[in-house]
Amino acid sequence: WPTHVERAGVAVDEDALRGWMRANNPELLRLDAVAQQEAARIGVAEKRGWPGFTLGVDYIETGPARMDGVSDSGKDPVVAMLSVSLPIWRSSIGAGRRQAESQTAAALKERVGMEDRLGADLEMALYRARDAERRIELYRESLVPKAEQAFRVALSGFGSATASYLDVIDAERSLLEFKLATERAVADRAIAWAEIERIAGRDLGAMNPSPGASGGGEDAITTPSRSTP
Repeated sequence: WPTHVERAGVAVDEDALRGWMRANNPELLRLDAVAQQEAARIGVAEKRGWPGFTLGVDYIETGPARMDGVSDSGKDPVVAMLSVSLPIWRSSIGAGRRQAESQTAAALKERVGMEDRLGADLEMALYRARDAERRIELYRESLVPKAEQAFRVALSGFGSATASYLDVIDAERSLLEFKLATERAVADRAIAWAEIERIAGRDLGAMNPSPGASGGGEDAITTPSRSTP
């Protein structure tokens, strides 16, 4: 049989989750790096409009003269070089700079759009976590206890010949359906929290574990409080 879902209590608010998302989400970090790269290209494009200077030193290997008594025989001449390049194609340089600026603006807009999408995904994951929490409480506090009571009544009635065997089967079927729905809600909550951790870029389960909240213990994950604008 599968083991129970490990649970850990976490108490964080939505503002903290959004802050972690902006600071740790891998997609946003990637787009930040892309924007920085494109911004650096603007500087490169601007430097292409500067004059270029090249300094160099070279020598010519001549070797000794074939005849004796030749002045400076065997001395290799040294040559100094200086070159200057002037950026005369100003239109091309300006086009490169404008391209780099447009690519930087596009990268920043993509980053803003990704943050908005991740924020919407975070809201939906928080809604699913709260909805699962509500269903867990409903099943455990109300529906499952009532179904257990109905099963005991049907079983007692069958023992006293006031209820049929089909009544017992129907009551047990309802009880098992509610228990299955409870476990489904627990799984849905764990999935929602995994999605929240993916978006936030942090392991929330390791932050504030509740004592004895693993392996068959009571569920203790605390749904984040909704902040008031």
